[in-house]
Amino acid sequence: MFQQQKTLIQDLPKIQNLYEKYQLDSNKFQELTKNSQNFKVRIPLIGAFSAGKSSLINALLAQRLLAVEIDPASNLATEISFAETDQILGFKDNQFVKELSFEQLKSQDFDDLGANGHVEVKLNNPLLQSLPHLCLADLPGLDSKSEAHSQAIHHYLGRSLAYCIMVSSEEGTLKESIKNFLAELALHQAPVLVIISKSDKRSAEDIEAIKQQVKQQVQAILPPDNYLNVVAASRKQFDTVIAALQELEQRSEQRFKEMVVKQSIDTIATLQQHIEVLNNQDNLDLESLKLKQTEMQEEMQHFQQKLKQEHQQINSRFNDVLSQITQHIRSRLTGETDSFANSVLHQGSDIQQQITYSVRIGMTEGMERYFKPLVEKYLHRIESELPEQLKINQNFNFEASDNDGLNTTILTGAATLLPIVLRSFPYAAVIIPIISTILGKFISDSQKEQQRAEQREQARSYVQATLIPQVMAQVELNLRQILTAQLQQVEQNVQQQIDEKYQQAQLALAQLAQQLQQGEAEQEQQRAIYQQDLTTLNQVIKALNP
Repeated sequence: MFQQQKTLIQDLPKIQNLYEKYQLDSNKFQELTKNSQNFKVRIPLIGAFSAGKSSLINALLAQRLLAVEIDPASNLATEISFAETDQILGFKDNQFVKELSFEQLKSQDFDDLGANGHVEVKLNNPLLQSLPHLCLADLPGLDSKSEAHSQAIHHYLGRSLAYCIMVSSEEGTLKESIKNFLAELALHQAPVLVIISKSDKRSAEDIEAIKQQVKQQVQAILPPDNYLNVVAASRKQFDTVIAALQELEQRSEQRFKEMVVKQSIDTIATLQQHIEVLNNQDNLDLESLKLKQTEMQEEMQHFQQKLKQEHQQINSRFNDVLSQITQHIRSRLTGETDSFANSVLHQGSDIQQQITYSVRIGMTEGMERYFKPLVEKYLHRIESELPEQLKINQNFNFEASDNDGLNTTILTGAATLLPIVLRSFPYAAVIIPIISTILGKFISDSQKEQQRAEQREQARSYVQATLIPQVMAQVELNLRQILTAQLQQVEQNVQQQIDEKYQQAQLALAQLAQQLQQGEAEQEQQRAIYQQDLTTLNQVIKALNP
């Protein structure tokens, strides 16, 4: 357990008691306590269906936990972590459904969990005990065409410490699906560890050559800081994998500081400011206090007008930003015309995956380039206009927090919605008729080359004039809905946090007004209590910032 984690587990009840003592909202402590006690970050294992993910997990755990011969179409994400008591839980749409047996897990007997379900396995296992802050997530194979698998994979963006990419030594190189996935991870700056599985199938020299080749391929795609390592493993030799996981366990402490410790310090800072107002170091009397209350109300009214103007301004820019993102996606699709046309000529093979991938990449790039700066400028302007009495020594926090206490940024939040963009696009209805038209002619061998050239041109024309416009029509419709929802969420979070800060400031001044009506001796006694509580809070913050 991290030292700061021990501090929080020990001191959060004390901080919560102080919140309640000063009549502040203490509901947040339930989540803070849970995140402090049960902090875990996910390590998704990604690879082709035959990469050997389940076999490696079984070997690492020294037990046959997962089935190795499974139906890829029905496999669900399986999260495995340490607990004192063994337990297997089934979830549907992130809601607990039922407890499962080990036999049900091995036989994949969880149809009632649905395509978007997942399984959580908690084991009292020696390896997992040595990795108390990691949760290994065995995800469905990347080559699956199931939309649910795509959703399961993107569900982990923003919730993971690093991605573990499995590459079979029998393949010896990165498959196209892996390269595409790495390109997406690069946009989100997600760290990546690569494991060459089934290393016993090749000679030591071959494995070393494969490692070097895969390393070069990965480094060509990822930013330098996001490449971690390439290691080799088999069902019998996996010490290098354990060492890599132990290194990730050490890295998890920094994530704990960034998420849980920071949130806790911000919570303490709110309480500190409240007590400092009550401590009345400015020696305000009742008349001066009433004047200050009036000034704060006037400042807040003025700020609300400014906030309204900022809302109007960001919404006035929305259509331009949407148009820029849409054009970026269209340009990416247009640049893939030859590839799409080739897929059409091969009777639509993989074109759905190709288009979905291009749209996802284009949307993520567009949001990073156009939407994120729009929101960041909006938040910066609000921070600069915020009344001084509402500032609590912290940046304005607009990012959502999931059930694990890990922040979900605008980009990772939108990433979970990417599969929706082309959810109902009728690929078969759009593509099959043109295939029949283009490939429906049978002529002599002497004319085949001319026919192939004509077919390629027909396919290109179809992609440019029909396929891309129809894809973009649905993209524009759903993208507007997604970005509108994202923008509304940001505005709601901003307003909610401002309201909370204003209510806290009002409460502090109201409590000070009551205190000023007491006698001097009582006030002096209260000030001694305030000083003692501030000392307690400062000691906790010092322990959290060694």
